[in-house]
Amino acid sequence: MLKDILTNIGLVLGLMIGVPFLFIYLLSSINHGTKQRIANQFGIGGQIGFGFLGIIIHEASHLLVALVFGHHIDQFRLLRVPTADNNTLGYVHHTWNKRNLYQNMGNLFIGVAPIFGCCLSVLLLAKYFIPEVYQSLMTTAEQPLSQLIVVLPTFNWLSMGLFLILLPTSVLVVLI
Repeated sequence: MLKDILTNIGLVLGLMIGVPFLFIYLLSSINHGTKQRIANQFGIGGQIGFGFLGIIIHEASHLLVALVFGHHIDQFRLLRVPTADNNTLGYVHHTWNKRNLYQNMGNLFIGVAPIFGCCLSVLLLAKYFIPEVYQSLMTTAEQPLSQLIVVLPTFNWLSMGLFLILLPTSVLVVLI
């Protein structure tokens, strides 16, 4: 019985810590490699050219969640051209009341906001550019897990091409 309990605790901890860590590591590696290739090929302007929409969504996500948690926005730039002195592509400078628990907890959500903002933007892009895939995804998401049947959608290749062209600009800089 003790062995079963310890096994279950190990599985839960592995799923709660190990799996997210693996995904974070993989995404970070892919992101770093992609940014490095773009910077090597096109210079720092390449990141702006390929990722301008993603940079704007990334910074707007931070900004929106900071406002939701009542932070004071000192200054923000959704997109900026980096210089030799400052290589940031965008920023949100905010302050908060350090004695306010709600505002302190907000810092966690402000930090992860771009993940959700970029996911939402990809979902919206899919809704308008590849509605067949979007509808299939929504139908699958509404099914109970015990009855889950995944059906691959048919789609228009032109719409899929437009989606794939716009996709990198919205997710390239999620982890910057």
